[in-house]
Amino acid sequence: MNLNDNNMFLYQFILGTDMKVKTRNQDTILVTCNIVSREDKNYLWGAEKYCVKICKALSKKYKVHLFQHAKDFLELDNVVVHSNIDNFFSKERMKVTANKVKAVAPKCILCNAGSGQQALYWTIIAKMVNVPIIMFFHNEPEYMLKTISNIWGMNYIKNQKVVKNSQKLYDMVLENCNKLAFLLPQYIDKRYEKKSYVFYNCVELPEHVDVEQERQNILYVGRINSDVKRTDLLIDAVKDTEYPCYICGYNYYGQGYIDMSWYEDTNIHYEGYQENVADYYKNAKVLVIPSLLEGLPTVALEAMSYGVPVLGFKECKSINDIVKDGYNGWVIENDLKGKISEIMSIEDMTEIRKNCIEESKKYSIEKIMVEIEKAIKSCR
Repeated sequence: MNLNDNNMFLYQFILGTDMKVKTRNQDTILVTCNIVSREDKNYLWGAEKYCVKICKALSKKYKVHLFQHAKDFLELDNVVVHSNIDNFFSKERMKVTANKVKAVAPKCILCNAGSGQQALYWTIIAKMVNVPIIMFFHNEPEYMLKTISNIWGMNYIKNQKVVKNSQKLYDMVLENCNKLAFLLPQYIDKRYEKKSYVFYNCVELPEHVDVEQERQNILYVGRINSDVKRTDLLIDAVKDTEYPCYICGYNYYGQGYIDMSWYEDTNIHYEGYQENVADYYKNAKVLVIPSLLEGLPTVALEAMSYGVPVLGFKECKSINDIVKDGYNGWVIENDLKGKISEIMSIEDMTEIRKNCIEESKKYSIEKIMVEIEKAIKSCR
């Protein structure tokens, strides 16, 4: 490793350690995801659901070990779950994680990174054990960069010249990972194009969808907050209208909390978190995603597979990639209320529903697994 200023942060954790895996088990894959504990143990965020799907698919061919932050509540068949794996930047704590990886001795590590912090942590672990890592950025680069904080571990460096800069740390991750994977082609860093892949979010396609069925509901699926998800924009647009609006998702106290009890006995129906959203999709005329940021929203792909067009904002980059305006949904800059009114007045949506179903096919789990297998096989 070139010990320039940019790599000194990484080198501080490796210096003096002897944890390198000498012989890797070619039939074993280590998957890591920052799955966390919640009051409702059945609730998983989008990136976590994706990780579970991938683990199940990989377990048909490999021995899969899943490293996660939470206790084991997933009950996954043919997957060995390692619980309470944190992302704390302490040399001693990281030695614990590295030793656990060494015991597994996998062919490679597939890191399903939801934040820059997690990506940085597992880049270092991979270097400590000398195991190839496929770094899958499960969010858009802007978010990954913002969530790499230069305070993590920087205080452990004494009397060394180090660039305390988040961009430098992000670049270090890009440089030191064996393979990189992104949610969308537009997210690929051109400097590392030759070692990059695209892992779309994946969906299991329904066998039959009635595209001629009458549907009158507006639907929102996802975490509920007025911060990044901007659920309040949808609520403000549909309250005091005649349109039935169903909101399915996990609501918790924290930044951007919305008290959904205010909307009882109105046209806004808060359904809470739903394990199975299929019936909501079947009765939805449009799925609204008012988010400011989305890596690649699984709910949009799921909705399209049921023939539900998507309405989102232009400033959310991934919406521009998923939605072709007027073909399988609509992209707006403002006036959400006016656009919803226009959509709800459309009588025949048969063709646009067919378009949605056709677009969703490229996100099938079978197609995504082909790309993941390519990346795994390329790890020597």
